[in-house]
Amino acid sequence: MFAYRINRTVASLMPPGGRLRASRLAPLKSVALTDRCAVVAPAPARRTPLAALLAANAVSIVGNFMTLVAVPWFVLELTGVTRPRIAGDGWSGFAEFLVILVVFATLGRYSAEVLFGSVGAVLRADMKDALTSLANRRGFMVGAARALKAPHPEGISALVLADIDNFRRVNIVIGHRAADAVLDEVARRLRAVAGSHFAARLGDDEFAVLATGLADERAAEAFARALHSALQFEYSGVSVRSSVGFARFPRDAHGIESLLLAAEGSLTRAKDRENEPEGFAGPADRI
Repeated sequence: MFAYRINRTVASLMPPGGRLRASRLAPLKSVALTDRCAVVAPAPARRTPLAALLAANAVSIVGNFMTLVAVPWFVLELTGVTRPRIAGDGWSGFAEFLVILVVFATLGRYSAEVLFGSVGAVLRADMKDALTSLANRRGFMVGAARALKAPHPEGISALVLADIDNFRRVNIVIGHRAADAVLDEVARRLRAVAGSHFAARLGDDEFAVLATGLADERAAEAFARALHSALQFEYSGVSVRSSVGFARFPRDAHGIESLLLAAEGSLTRAKDRENEPEGFAGPADRI
């Protein structure tokens, strides 16, 4: 456990407005924790402006129109089926038209690639955690729901939740950059144990793994304990400790929302160190 107290050193760093960036506390041995300390949130990821997407879409539509509609119209005009407006121009008019057609078709193709590429990037950003490259909460809920609905002829599934103990304090003590490195190490260890199973970062210090196709309930508990063991480590002078709870599917729940609630109940019990000194808890068996 860390002991925190505001001392004169910290008070001297306090700006006139009364708010203090957590990164300035990193070199200190004693750190103050009060409601006057502010944690600076990272800047949101940059996205393509909506106006740029709409403009690309408009140019794409024009290019597609030129390709699909203008070519047959030009052929009809050239053959005299319709009113021969350009017949007198001969091949010079045809060459000019081809140049215009190629320009608009190229712009349309490029704009379509930019449009759909930008939309795809935004959708992927909404489903992935920027720091660890794991799925975020939204991506996890979508992917986990799909995984649970997939047919599993044999075995059961288990949702394992892991929470880094006292991470907010660690974040303030060592600074945001070093704390991000700790999160990267947690994600790396999570992937190493999870293997092909679905891993995600649900919050600042909360991670999840949905394991499917496990042999039985003993295998589910063994998998959860392996994750718990992997998330107790030392990193750059920081003792990282984690609490882990898990729930089974379909025994404890019949959908991803209820399964997540059951796993969160186990995680809450795991955080109670008086009753669970290991920081590990399974689901409460129902009668």
